[in-house]
Amino acid sequence: MSQIYRRQISIDQLLSNSSVDQKSQLSLGGLLSQAGINLAVCAGLLVVFMVLRYPNGAVYGRRYKHAPPDKKPPRLTANPFSWLGPLFRTGEAELLRTVGLDAVLLLRFLKLCFYTFLVFTAAGAGPLIPINYLKGVIAKGEEFGFGTIIARFNMTNMTELRWITADVVVAYALSVFLWLFIFLNNRFFIRTRQAYFHSEEFLTALHNRTLMITRLPAALRDDSVLLDYMSSLTPDYRVTTVSVGRELGELPKLVDRHTTLIGKLERVLASYLRDEASLDKPRPTVKVNREPVDAIAYYTEQLEDIQRTIKVQRADLHLNRSTNFAFIAYANAYEAQMALKTLAKAGTGKHKFLLNLAPAARDIIWANVVMPPAILATRKTIIRVLFGLFCCFATIPTSALSLITSVSSLRQLFPDSNVWFDSNPKIASFWQTLVTPLILAIYFMMLPFVFRLLSRYSGIHTHTAVERSVMKKMYIFLMFSQVVVFTLAGVLSNLIGQVNNKKLTVGQLFENLAPYIISSLSSTSTFWISYVALRCINNMLELTQVFSLFLIFTRRYFTKPTPRQISVLSKPPDFDYGVVYANYLFLFVMTLVYSVYAPLILPFGAVFFGLGVMVYKYQLMYVYITKVQTAGLMWRSVVNRMFVTIIMFQLFVLLSVRFRIADFDALGYMNQWSLCIPLPILTLIIAIAHYFWLEPRMRYMSGPPADDRFGDLAKENHRLLDRFLQQLFRDAETTPMVDKKVRHLLQRVYQTRQSMPPPGKDENGVMSRADGSVVAGTNLRYDFRDVNSDMASFAGDYHDTSFSYHSEYEMNTLPGGGPAAPGYPGDYKHGSYVEHESYHHPAAHLGYDSQTFPPLTDPAPTYNHQPHGIHHQPPMASAHHPPTRSGPFNPYQPAGPPELQDYPSQGFYHPQGGHHQAIDTSRDFHDPQQATYSQGNGDGQRPAM
Repeated sequence: MSQIYRRQISIDQLLSNSSVDQKSQLSLGGLLSQAGINLAVCAGLLVVFMVLRYPNGAVYGRRYKHAPPDKKPPRLTANPFSWLGPLFRTGEAELLRTVGLDAVLLLRFLKLCFYTFLVFTAAGAGPLIPINYLKGVIAKGEEFGFGTIIARFNMTNMTELRWITADVVVAYALSVFLWLFIFLNNRFFIRTRQAYFHSEEFLTALHNRTLMITRLPAALRDDSVLLDYMSSLTPDYRVTTVSVGRELGELPKLVDRHTTLIGKLERVLASYLRDEASLDKPRPTVKVNREPVDAIAYYTEQLEDIQRTIKVQRADLHLNRSTNFAFIAYANAYEAQMALKTLAKAGTGKHKFLLNLAPAARDIIWANVVMPPAILATRKTIIRVLFGLFCCFATIPTSALSLITSVSSLRQLFPDSNVWFDSNPKIASFWQTLVTPLILAIYFMMLPFVFRLLSRYSGIHTHTAVERSVMKKMYIFLMFSQVVVFTLAGVLSNLIGQVNNKKLTVGQLFENLAPYIISSLSSTSTFWISYVALRCINNMLELTQVFSLFLIFTRRYFTKPTPRQISVLSKPPDFDYGVVYANYLFLFVMTLVYSVYAPLILPFGAVFFGLGVMVYKYQLMYVYITKVQTAGLMWRSVVNRMFVTIIMFQLFVLLSVRFRIADFDALGYMNQWSLCIPLPILTLIIAIAHYFWLEPRMRYMSGPPADDRFGDLAKENHRLLDRFLQQLFRDAETTPMVDKKVRHLLQRVYQTRQSMPPPGKDENGVMSRADGSVVAGTNLRYDFRDVNSDMASFAGDYHDTSFSYHSEYEMNTLPGGGPAAPGYPGDYKHGSYVEHESYHHPAAHLGYDSQTFPPLTDPAPTYNHQPHGIHHQPPMASAHHPPTRSGPFNPYQPAGPPELQDYPSQGFYHPQGGHHQAIDTSRDFHDPQQATYSQGNGDGQRPAM
């Protein structure tokens, strides 16, 4: 024991001679001040939220105001505390119905972290903090006081090594607790996902019974050839329709250009058309080839030109060369999944290609889908190299930040600064524990934009896959830059400073490396306690929606927003799952890794994740939407990273115990260290078992659908490629939005264009729509919006019982159960839908009235093929399309892009032979993902069920 005591005194002298005690003293003052500041800021932000929530329903209740009736959360009243009730009363069953499985799994992850750190605040920090504090020896000459408390809460203070067994016991308890909770959450995920697989919403969605092939060989790029080949590979499963993709040419770029031009024209008109007197002002101009031209006329001409080109390319799309992707539709979702499972095991035969379940149409990034394999492989290699370089070079500011984080490091690297630090201890403490973590948080807020750009460029096919890639990249970067670089930079700066000050030689440095690592980790743990505490403010900032409030206020009062900008501002934003998961996984890593070494971090972690549960439950219920429901595809990646985090925590505990025992040369206590060795091995085995248990159950249906109605949906698989291209076509149908009060001024704006038809008639003398959406002097149609009504919605409250179908929900149903047309901005009042005065159906672009539609079996029209850049009048709808039929608006009729309704899709092979035929929809199944193409019976009536 005397040998151990002598070794113990030498370590205490070493620590007392360093600046660790000074740093701990500074950190305690900064930590206490930060806790007070954080509490005050969080309380202030909570009060701001409760005051502003009710009168600003367009900000704090955006999802509520736009959700369909069956997706609405409970209505809130003017009581400032009314928002707390739904947070505690709304269960998971209700959340699954209203916000979906993706949101529920995020909340379950936050709850798992919260319960873990809450339980071990009592079961872990409760016993470890007193043991670390009481079972250590104060170094000679050290003053015992309030300023040394934090340093004595850590494992580095423990000198009676028989008590180090308590750290090992807590590590085992934490590991078992996490193993159990991960298993329970995985079981919930599997049961819920399988229930979703057998739901009507899943079974009737077209993409869920469709497989998508990429890297298709040239020999199979024919519909009939591919059909025969796939039928031979999966003879037990019915292939109903095959569509080989066609080269889109310039169509995606043209659609993007079309959207950009509409935005420019809307901004010019919103700025110029204010009232009657505004027409007397000089017309706005734009420079073209360094020459000023009339902006309104220029953008109008460009839009008319590009619309003609888009129509021509859409009409000729089936004539384009086949490309390397295809869609294969099966009779039902179960057969599609079983065919995929069979091919995954047996292979694709002599022709090699990639096969996956088709994503939702709105989720596809078409520019990446049509990318040639060689370019795709090159881009992936480039992105991997760029990401590696980014991780290395982006750690330079992180490493610099780690130096300014540590006051003791600055003292050793710059000895002349000791006088200033001694004379300004409060400023140094404030800088170390508050300002530096704040700078670090802002720095990491910019990372998602960089990683999202890299992921899209790498050729990922879907937006949801991009978000999963962003989450993975952020996790890797944060682990590398923080756990590796940030921590090691602090260790090296301490060691180099000791050598520079000639307190140690290089030989002594390596001889005493273990105690220096322990002391440096102790100092770093204080920073991470401060960082986790500071992030509590981020949760409250998310709740108060400060950025949204600022943006809407400035747009409303200091700019001239266009009607579209106002509409976009009032819509519920898409929830960024990748970024939220990555940030919370990172905080989970840091809190868990230091939970045994520095148990004081546990209560701060519990508070942080507890606030996260509260904040994001409200945000997902009332503010955000999930644009594309994936039924928890990101969960598997989250679970894998949780297992990696657990292994990191266990290795950290193992090495900490080993170094602490080595400090004393106490070989008799090696049993405590050896007890930690099985932990990472067990976790690895459990992680592998979870993978083989989870993978097949989350990917494939457990059995065929029980409802016979969903056994054969072959009739719904027609026009396959067109239906997957619907989002691209819908973007091409966008019309400029103009304030309704300046509608009468538009004709005066365009009256100088004499080549255009007179007001009220097209070029063939046919009367245009009575609502005046076609303005004399132009072929553009306008969507007239009541801006005053839209602006008033910013002050709306939760009493609004109407909803707008401008929202991004994928499944809209009428009271009778049938599908409503997406994009139909109807108000549900007294059991019926009332059309907004400003609404025009996309078919109006070709001259059809919004309440009548052409039949599906009309012959294909002819188009005058004109190259992009020739500016003269396109043929009007009446010249090439059959007369419309009268009758009331029927939402069960097709509401898709007009060209797809006017003539049959060509070039898509069906096993029955021939091309597209009239569709007999004796049974109407709603496709929630592709509701735009839900079939009617063609006579304006709802089909028989």
